[in-house]
Amino acid sequence: MLNTIKPGNTVLIWKEFKHRNAFKKNEIVLFYTEINDEIIPYVKRITAGPMDSIKANSDELIINGKGYPHDEIYYLMSDNAKTEGRKYLTYLVDQSFECREGYNFKTETISSSTILSIPNGCYFLIGDNPYESMDSRFFGLIHEDHIFGKVIVIF
Repeated sequence: MLNTIKPGNTVLIWKEFKHRNAFKKNEIVLFYTEINDEIIPYVKRITAGPMDSIKANSDELIINGKGYPHDEIYYLMSDNAKTEGRKYLTYLVDQSFECREGYNFKTETISSSTILSIPNGCYFLIGDNPYESMDSRFFGLIHEDHIFGKVIVIF
C-alpha cells in the first residue's frame, strides 16, 4: 500500500458492518488470509466486488477498465498465450475457498481473454503498488467474512 500508507503511519479502522456486501470499490480494508497454515493480516484496496468481472489476457488483468500487471504466478503457469488466462483464473478460483462454496464460478474465453465474474460476498484486492504487492493476484478472492475493518483515517 506504499505510497498510500507509509511505514510508521497509524490507521483507524471501522469495524461495524451490519449487512452483506458492505464494502465498495476503492475502499482500503484490513483482512486476513491463510497462507501455509498461518493466518496473515493484510491491508489492500478493493479493486473489484460482487458481480464485477476480471479479464485476463496475456498482457495484464483488466478490472473495471483499468489494467493491472500480472503476478509472477501467472507467468509460472503459462505455457502458451491461448491457455494462460484460463489457467490463471482457475488458479484464483481454487485459492478462493470461501467464495467457491455454493457458487458456480464461470469463466468464459472471448478472443484471447478469459473473463471471471466475482460472486456475492467476495472481493478482489490489490495493493496500491501492484508491482510489489502480495494480494488477490496471488491468494485469490477474499470473502467478506475475512474482512474485519475499513481504513477510514491514515495519520
